[in-house]
Amino acid sequence: MTVSLESCRCTPEILGDLARCLHTLPNLHTFQITDAPAPMTTRLKVVFSGHQYPNVHTVSIPRFAHNILPSFPEVKTVISTKANGHHFLAPIAKGCPKVESLEGFSPNAKMMQRLIKIVPNLKSIKIVSAVEPDILDMFSSFKQLCSIDLRAPGGATPTRIHEHPRFVACITIARKILQYRDHPQLRIHYQPFTGILVGPWKIELDVHDSSFRALPGSLSSEDVFTYLEEKSAFLIPTP
Repeated sequence: MTVSLESCRCTPEILGDLARCLHTLPNLHTFQITDAPAPMTTRLKVVFSGHQYPNVHTVSIPRFAHNILPSFPEVKTVISTKANGHHFLAPIAKGCPKVESLEGFSPNAKMMQRLIKIVPNLKSIKIVSAVEPDILDMFSSFKQLCSIDLRAPGGATPTRIHEHPRFVACITIARKILQYRDHPQLRIHYQPFTGILVGPWKIELDVHDSSFRALPGSLSSEDVFTYLEEKSAFLIPTP
C-alpha cells in the first residue's frame, strides 16, 4: 500500500490525523509527499515527531520534508525529489540505519565522504545531475553497490553518448566498479530540465561490454522518436 500526500494543502490538524492513521495500515510499504514548500518544514517535523512506521520500506519526499525520515527506521529506499539529497544526510544518520538505495541524489566530494559513513550498505544509486568522474570513482568504497543509474548530459541521445568524453569516462568508471558485483546493472537516463528538443529516455548498458549499445529491450522513452542510421541521433517531433 502506498500513501501519497500533498502537504501544502494540509492544516496541522489534518497532518496530525494522518500521522495517527498511518499506524492503522499494516500493509503500508511506501510513503510519499509530492509537495512540501519551505514553510512546511517545521510543521512536518513537529507532527511526525514521536511517530514511527517500521513497515514502510520506501520513502519519497521533497527537500523540505527531510526531517520526517527518522519516523521510518526500517526504510531501505530513500527518494529525494526537487533537490540534490544534501538535506537528507543528517536525518538518515539519525534514524535510518538500513538504507540501501538512494534516488534523486547529486553527490559532491563532501557529500560522498558523509555517504560512505552513513550508508555503508548502499546497493543502488540514481544520480540526477552531471557527476564528475572523480566523484563517481568514490562509489567504489561501497562494497555492496550493484546498481548505478547515471543522468546523461544535456541534449544527449542514446546513439550519441560517445560524443560526450567526460560522460564516457563516468560510464567507464561505473563499469569498473560493477563488473565483479552480483547481478550488476548500469542504467543511463535523460530527463531534460527545460526544452523539448530531446525528450526523456533511458537505457541499460552491458557492464562487461565497452560499447554503448543498449541491452535488448531496455530502451524506453516518453516521447515518440525515430532512429536514423548508425551515427544519427533520434528526432522528436515538435508540436
